[in-house]
Amino acid sequence: MHSPISEIEFPQNLTTERLTLKRICHRREEWDEHHIPTDILRGIQQSIPELKQRFSWMYPDVPQSYEMSKTYWDMAGLAIQNHSFHFAVYCGNKFVGFVSLDGREPALPSFSIGYWCVTPHAGNGYIFEAVSEVIRFAIEDVKAKRLDITPAVDNAPSRAICEKLVQKFNFEYVGVKKNAWRHLVTNTLCDCAIYVFSQPD
Repeated sequence: MHSPISEIEFPQNLTTERLTLKRICHRREEWDEHHIPTDILRGIQQSIPELKQRFSWMYPDVPQSYEMSKTYWDMAGLAIQNHSFHFAVYCGNKFVGFVSLDGREPALPSFSIGYWCVTPHAGNGYIFEAVSEVIRFAIEDVKAKRLDITPAVDNAPSRAICEKLVQKFNFEYVGVKKNAWRHLVTNTLCDCAIYVFSQPD
């Protein structure tokens, strides 16, 4: 099946007034400890208490582990193979977070958006600014027909970003998906809020 994405020349970086979003696209043979940038490794480790509540690539029974950082780095490298794109977000020379545009249906195309902030840099608006640029890129350059974001219903910071996107890009809050995932720390079932952007051909 023909994919419109295959015809697009993707930039290595996206930029905003304050930020540079560096696309992650390393080769499989480079997946070792010498090729995970130290600032990204440090950012993950600084954010473990928050990240391990939300992401399956974390190991909730291990307080700090190089392995969880490598797992995430591996996933970012694989992303390019399924029309997905991961961006490391920098403010100057500070690594402040990640934004992902994960391919769901290349023929549309459609994507899910994910993001997280390095904990010491939370509260500065970096992730909203970065996500806004990725959405602009997806809508204007990739011609995405559908974008969705599915934060946990109790993830107030993530949902606050979504509510701003409702105003800025006309995302629509469409409801709650019950028992969408399992909390990695408490082992309880959790619900997700669903926010969707769509546009016609």
